[in-house]
Amino acid sequence: MSGFLSRANLPLVTKSGQRATVPDDQTVVCLYFSAHWCPPCRQFTPMLKQFYQLARSVGMKIEVVFVSSDRSEAEMLDYFRTEHGDWLALSYSDRSQAQWLGQNFGVRGIPSLKVLNYDGESCVADGRSEVMRALQGGPSGMVNCLQSWKALSGVSAATALDTSKLSLQGKELALKLLNNVLGRPSEAKFRTIKLHNKTISQAGLGSPEGEAVMTACGWQKVVGSDPGYTVPPVNDAWLRASRGALERAIAREKATVVTASMEPSGAVRAKISYATHAEEIEIETVDLSTLRALVSSLFEIEDENSVKMFSEQLRAEGEVCQEDLKGLALAGAAGKEVEIVVLTSLSPSNPCPAKLVGSDSEANGWAQEVRAGLTAQVESKAGGVGVKDSVRQQIVNNAMHVQLYEIPSNQQAALSVVPVVELHKKAVSRCRALVEEDGSPYYAECLLEELVQWFKKSFFKWMDKPECDACGCKNTESQGTTTPTPDEAKGMASRVEVYRCTVCGSVTRYPRYNHPVALLHTRSGRCGEWANCFCLVARSVGFEVRHVIDATDHVWSEVWVDRQQRWVHVDPCEAVIDAPLMYESGWKKSLSWVWATSRDGCRDVTPRYTRHLSTKEFQSRRQAYAGDVKGMEEVLVAVNDTLEKCYFDRVRKVSPGFIEAVRKFDHDRSARESTTIGSDEDESSATGVDPFRNCKTALSSGRQTGSVEWRKQRGELGENLLEHGPTHADTVFVDLMPKEGEEMSEVQILADDNAVYGLEVMWCSGETCRKACAMSSSPHGKPTAHALVIDKGESITEVVGRCGSWVDFLKIRTSSGREISAGGNGGAEFSIVKGDEGKRVIGFRVGYGGHMHSIGAYTAALADPGRRDAAKDVMKELFTRYVEEGMDQNAAAAKALLETKRRLTRGQ
Repeated sequence: MSGFLSRANLPLVTKSGQRATVPDDQTVVCLYFSAHWCPPCRQFTPMLKQFYQLARSVGMKIEVVFVSSDRSEAEMLDYFRTEHGDWLALSYSDRSQAQWLGQNFGVRGIPSLKVLNYDGESCVADGRSEVMRALQGGPSGMVNCLQSWKALSGVSAATALDTSKLSLQGKELALKLLNNVLGRPSEAKFRTIKLHNKTISQAGLGSPEGEAVMTACGWQKVVGSDPGYTVPPVNDAWLRASRGALERAIAREKATVVTASMEPSGAVRAKISYATHAEEIEIETVDLSTLRALVSSLFEIEDENSVKMFSEQLRAEGEVCQEDLKGLALAGAAGKEVEIVVLTSLSPSNPCPAKLVGSDSEANGWAQEVRAGLTAQVESKAGGVGVKDSVRQQIVNNAMHVQLYEIPSNQQAALSVVPVVELHKKAVSRCRALVEEDGSPYYAECLLEELVQWFKKSFFKWMDKPECDACGCKNTESQGTTTPTPDEAKGMASRVEVYRCTVCGSVTRYPRYNHPVALLHTRSGRCGEWANCFCLVARSVGFEVRHVIDATDHVWSEVWVDRQQRWVHVDPCEAVIDAPLMYESGWKKSLSWVWATSRDGCRDVTPRYTRHLSTKEFQSRRQAYAGDVKGMEEVLVAVNDTLEKCYFDRVRKVSPGFIEAVRKFDHDRSARESTTIGSDEDESSATGVDPFRNCKTALSSGRQTGSVEWRKQRGELGENLLEHGPTHADTVFVDLMPKEGEEMSEVQILADDNAVYGLEVMWCSGETCRKACAMSSSPHGKPTAHALVIDKGESITEVVGRCGSWVDFLKIRTSSGREISAGGNGGAEFSIVKGDEGKRVIGFRVGYGGHMHSIGAYTAALADPGRRDAAKDVMKELFTRYVEEGMDQNAAAAKALLETKRRLTRGQ
């Protein structure tokens, strides 16, 4: 169906190159992913063309949209015009849209045919195979296929409802009956409807109009002495597709009762939520500015212009606008309550008006002032000639770049992809868990936590290397970089990585986009893309943000937390908040310079991220990077002064009465940061509970994102974690680590004759044991468990195996020489821990998806023989003493073991 095409606003063209109109809701819409260079595509395209022509010849409303994977626009147009049917194509000029469509519909290889429903979901498992079977099945095969597509896409229901004279009451009852089945699919009573039921008959469902709607929605007519309708479970997918068509038909019919002025028929009940507060009121207006004023008064919000409203009932994506308030009238007519979530500036103590720019042109004017001031600094070589030109330019470029986060259309684009209502509800729940009676002071922190988790787990993906655009294969190899095309340059791609598929030989381009809005579409990248996109998202939601650059090649964010009155470290790649020493303590990075840039300033924040700033070694690294430490500091101050001046000028222009208060706030904030940065006060919650305490484990862990080889090359694995294996888009990492007092008593490799799928570890403390498992599902059935019991005093000292795209084979060996091994014969050999390295394994890290992708071992030093002998002597002495004191031998042995451990741990 065409609803998705309309909402996505895809640039569709005909064979003549003319802009095409979007098909109506009574049309089955298919996306055809194909390319001329692909032999299977050239074989299938004539079949699809024949199928399309036959469908059209029998009056079937069907439309195909060609999404090209060709290497150039010329190749695409030639292929489209000479070999395709008379359908539409996605304009080749918008490659980011094509890439997004491929990712959105999970296209792993071409040719691929996706049949869409109204919501933009693929409703047919394998469109290509169904077309081929339909052609082989003759006329009956074609009819069955087309009818199935009409049903599953919702077109059957939409077509029937478009001309139906069934009453509104009848349509609403049909929707209720359908929801009963889908809500309780296992209850047979909802699957049969009797026409002798008074409610059913009065609603007209037994009339010809009712029968047409019911059968078009998936019900089957029952005739005889007890007529009615029934629906078998096999038709449930048809019912789901029809539900949306019914809902839209009902909404359209109700819309006709709304007056042209859009005034509600009486007051509309609304539940309005702001932070952890909620009020239920009646709204008697459909004017956005009036509603905003009402909300501001209700919650005592001083800056009315800062109010942003979100409602899943009024607008599925993004901020509610004037046009969306038509839905208030519809809700009033239907007697429904509307839920509205309100966001404002999340820096309430900052007196700066939330709306410093009213349009993109105003924001661009502000950015031009910044650019002019910074360009003058570059030309005058602020900081002196000793500062490396490349370093100076990087600082200046970043100061210009952060202005993109202030452009209104960029923020609107970000808000259109953020599930604000969902995140708000989760944040409120998190607040109440923190503080049982009143979680309101922590709302901003809880919202930040939910935003980071959503960004990491649901929105953005790490990209080591792209899959092949042609066949979907993950085995691509880097061929270096090339210059961007004009379209790629629009997304501020400074370079394009080129990869060749080892299977089909096709070339895939991966532009390194730097414009945050482009990243909202691609939703993938490495640390630079992650931090860049997250800064825009967080700024759009209402946080003040800083873009942070680490001179040793990492990028992250800082967010102002108003309750704590400090800038808080946020690494969206790792989903870690407020663990600034993670890089030095966990990743073991040798830092030198870290600076943070926002719309109103730039400063050296290195002291927040290190405890070794004053050492000679650290200072030598700063000198080596900058060329002149004092000059570098002066450059940062000069850039800060320019950003601050342009910011104050903007405030003075928009709200001159606020300028002195804004100056004082910025001065006090800067002074406080200078005083506290790097201190204990700068590392944890200033008051109350710590909402980010769960992130503190990052202080002792190596980097989590990126392939093991890449992290190892950068020296970011951390001191005690050794890993091997690739990271794929679906890789999930699980740590199998002991709790306090636990020891590893058994480890199981879960594998078959083809590959390894997971690990299971038994941890024991005294007589209490627990299992921890990390395992993917096997395509070959349930994997076999290969167990190794770890005896007292024994340790795992060797973990080796073979690995390719996943872990093919794994062997684990103990200090006493006992071992287990399992898996297949593929892959190249690797070793994480070898028996002669003096290390013992204290825990595992498993990365898995369709297989075990990677295996890691947390290690500690293996006790030397002298220490073991000393331990035995101490234990023997203690055991003898306890027995002589009257203990039974089992109790004496247990107590002697614990006391020996305590003494050795404390160095006694």
